Amino acid sequence: MYNIIICDKDKEMSARLCALIKAFVKSKKRQCVIDIADSYKSLYRKLFVKKYGLIFIKTEIDEQSGIAFIKRLRADKYDTDVVFLADSSENWQSGYECSALSYIVKPYSKGEIERTLSVFISKNDDMKHGIVIKNNEGKRYNISYSDIKYIDIINTVYSQISDIVLNAAQSNDTVM
Repeated sequence: MYNIIICDKDKEMSARLCALIKAFVKSKKRQCVIDIADSYKSLYRKLFVKKYGLIFIKTEIDEQSGIAFIKRLRADKYDTDVVFLADSSENWQSGYECSALSYIVKPYSKGEIERTLSVFISKNDDMKHGIVIKNNEGKRYNISYSDIKYIDIINTVYSQISDIVLNAAQSNDTVM
């Protein structure tokens, strides 16, 4: 499961980008949750409530710099992939100095978004960074290592595990 956030004041552009992302991620047989922030202040609040694997951020909102915002995040050791969304290619070099995954200039093409997401997915492939759990009813769960809070092993007899309780972050579900 990928947690993605889009930070752009333009609600229509955010909605189109959201639809592109969801369709591409689904085509790769993955799942994602996408949140929207319409300002850097809103984005900042959301970043410390939930861990995001990818941030799509407008390079400028209301004369404030998205690049400066990401530089501050990096200084605070918040490490996540970033894609800058820009009106022009003017500051592309500064974007890559922030270790951006991509710097995309309007109009955003489907191909550019998909190429960027392909890089992100291959870099963060769930199978390389998580586990698959099957519950007693046969339902499968793909769980990222970063989402696991702790694992309890219950009723062990001679190294046989009869029950495992997995408690995952951002979820009220317990897998048994």
